[in-house]
Amino acid sequence: MWGSRRDLNLMEALARYENLAKYEGNGIVITRQGVIPGNRRKRQEEILGRKRLWSAQFPEGTFLKLDSNKLPINDDPYTDSAASTDFSAFQMPQLIVKQSWQASIGRFQAAVVKSDERTSQGIICSESCVSIHTSEGNIRILKAACLIYNSKIAVYYLFLSNGFFALYRPKVTVKDLLNVPIPSKEEVNLDSIKTSDGVDQFTNRLFALKDSEYTL
Repeated sequence: MWGSRRDLNLMEALARYENLAKYEGNGIVITRQGVIPGNRRKRQEEILGRKRLWSAQFPEGTFLKLDSNKLPINDDPYTDSAASTDFSAFQMPQLIVKQSWQASIGRFQAAVVKSDERTSQGIICSESCVSIHTSEGNIRILKAACLIYNSKIAVYYLFLSNGFFALYRPKVTVKDLLNVPIPSKEEVNLDSIKTSDGVDQFTNRLFALKDSEYTL
């Protein structure tokens, strides 16, 4: 899928960074696609009473952080009969990543969950999302990932590494998302970043891109 030698060189450089798939393999993060209703033949009490994100869009005004107080409470315990019973990826700290490219903004979307003041539980989400959980000591990984998934770099990387996304389908697989490079050594203050341009400027610094690379 690479369009030029410069694209190939940049993709090879980006691929050297850690990613969520590697972090999961090392036991640092837990990931899971959202809840699949499917045939609704399995009753799972654990998802009852949890805040849920079922819509195709984040709540209005969401940017990098998702306020769970804006979400409804789930009152439906039924999932697909083959659905996983492991909900450990839906704990706090938590990052939610949308699998679909958002045409209106030309980017993917991700947000770190801000928990309900009355509970420390994370939210549950639909199958159109991926949930990522890690320990408090590794929350910098979630913050860095949040920025990168919202950046032009994520679009560039997924466009060139995923044939379906590049050709006709603005949606990527969970595996594709987890392979996006995530440099996470630098602490990220999400509150200090107010715009998409600010996201791109910060991610450019995280990857230490040259001007020519950023132009790509």
